[in-house]
Amino acid sequence: MNRHFFNFTVFLVLLVFCGMGCGSAKEQEADPFSKAPNLQLSDLNGTLYSLSEYKDKQQPVILFFWTTWCPYCRQELRVLKDKYEELLTDGWELFAVNVGESASKVDSFIKNASLPFKVLLDKTASVTKSFGVFGVPTYVVIGKDGLIRAMEHYFPEDTIKELIVSLREPPL
Repeated sequence: MNRHFFNFTVFLVLLVFCGMGCGSAKEQEADPFSKAPNLQLSDLNGTLYSLSEYKDKQQPVILFFWTTWCPYCRQELRVLKDKYEELLTDGWELFAVNVGESASKVDSFIKNASLPFKVLLDKTASVTKSFGVFGVPTYVVIGKDGLIRAMEHYFPEDTIKELIVSLREPPL
């Protein structure tokens, strides 16, 4: 095979792949209203967090799966940093779940980025896989009932707004 043709083919595949985000080329679709698997991960201080705690509180949760090396993740982390206070005010919990990187690398990154929200470590990517995440960045929006409401690569503004309205409505 001609070496230049091979290099061009690899370049073209990477261009298409990276143009869609750092995730896979396969479009992600969450099974609407499927039950979110329980997550049990620690933050950099060793504090263990469990998703079931928030379902028991009837509190909605946003999980943001990311890596330090992904440029699209860095862009979305800035979005989250800007929206974090508003999310807290509206009753959301936010976890930025780092996928497969060392604690020291993540710690250095979040200190430099001054991230105000909880960062959890999924060192083996087992939790990431249990949520069906194929690439980063990926948001998983979980309603206060513990059901997955959306899985998207960019901040899910519309889904968040819909669920905020439902949070404010009195229960029947």
